[in-house]
Amino acid sequence: MSTAVAEKEIVELNEQVEDSLKTKLEVEIRKDVMQSILKRLDRSREKNGVLPIKQGIYIFFDEEKIVGRAMNGDFTTEVVVAKDKKNFDILDGTSGGAVFMDPKLVSMVNSLPRKNIKLSINGGDAVLSAGRSKFELKILDHLEYPAIFNELGGVEIKVHPDVLRAMYRNTTYATSTNEVRPFLTGVNHKLVDRHLVLAATDAHRLAQMRYELDKDFEEVSKIVPAPSLNEVQKQLDDTVSSVTLHIKDKEVIYVFSNGVTIRSRVIDHNFPDTDRLVPEDCVTEVSFLAGDLQSLVKRAMLVDQENSVKLLIRAEDRQMRMVSREADKSGFEEDVVPLRGQGKDIRIGFNIRYLMDALSHYDAEEQIKLQFISFMKPFLIRTENGDDRNLDLILPVQLPDKDAKDAVVTIDNFKADIQIDLVEDEKPE
Repeated sequence: MSTAVAEKEIVELNEQVEDSLKTKLEVEIRKDVMQSILKRLDRSREKNGVLPIKQGIYIFFDEEKIVGRAMNGDFTTEVVVAKDKKNFDILDGTSGGAVFMDPKLVSMVNSLPRKNIKLSINGGDAVLSAGRSKFELKILDHLEYPAIFNELGGVEIKVHPDVLRAMYRNTTYATSTNEVRPFLTGVNHKLVDRHLVLAATDAHRLAQMRYELDKDFEEVSKIVPAPSLNEVQKQLDDTVSSVTLHIKDKEVIYVFSNGVTIRSRVIDHNFPDTDRLVPEDCVTEVSFLAGDLQSLVKRAMLVDQENSVKLLIRAEDRQMRMVSREADKSGFEEDVVPLRGQGKDIRIGFNIRYLMDALSHYDAEEQIKLQFISFMKPFLIRTENGDDRNLDLILPVQLPDKDAKDAVVTIDNFKADIQIDLVEDEKPE
């Protein structure tokens, strides 16, 4: 056999091997199933990064299930859909998948006209079709996608989805976006005294929530990045009946009952002792319906959304005035009557956006109380009848008023509307 013939046979053999290793698969899948998978994954893929493949969505089919994955620098989302008689069928091949890199993949699937769509994968190419519509896609080999380890382990706790959603909604807003101090860009998760305690702060405000557990756990403290928790909240829809957290040394894993798993990194740093920021006693307290206070703050923010506002409070007289001024421009002033008030008069300034952020997670009909210590100390927001250990705290700003330190607070020409329920108070003749 000549050298040329031998080399030709080697080349042909290599081509046959390469061809045999290429993924060849044809699948018919219900459009709504594909849409659901992509919806849960699309937010999780890397927008920019060192590894381009992380900008894609991994999808793998076998005879029992579909596995979808997307990841970024903070967390990985995995979706597993078990096969049934209606959701998908493998028409050609036994198993296979790809990493879909096109950022418009979700829009492509949404635009297809039929209830069922076909996906054909052949090496580095894929075709997505329904009826006479067809999209040709460039893909990457699913074997090149970063592997994840499926072990769970760690400290395992179960939390009701509604509770977890509320706890994250009430704390993530207070995290910092400044990467200079990365340990403030997440929410601290602490297991202590049979409670899960969440705390977040950006050094100007603090949010804290506690949830009582059904048994004692090993004491741990881990900081989870806010982007991970925002995604957890979005995944907690009506299809989720339970959530299990696995708190490990280097990651926190969320296992949802609907086949979704989120694996988040943890921020390697000690969280500051925020308990020392919370005062034990207050000298002034006023109560409101959260919705009334939200409306008041929204009006004040029409003048200035970023700078400080001033509160003048005569608690025993049930009088409060909010004053907002934009330098050398417009101003806002409104008098309101608290539901209840007790304690000393106080004058205090603070960032109005921080107050709006804190109020936004309270229901409009919920009664809340503002608790003050002095014009130089943080003030607290708590629910009227809830656990006092669940709170929002806002640091004050220095007032420009020369009389800011005066003990006597005067509110001239108080003009709050005290409205009477005419229907309830109306008496028959």
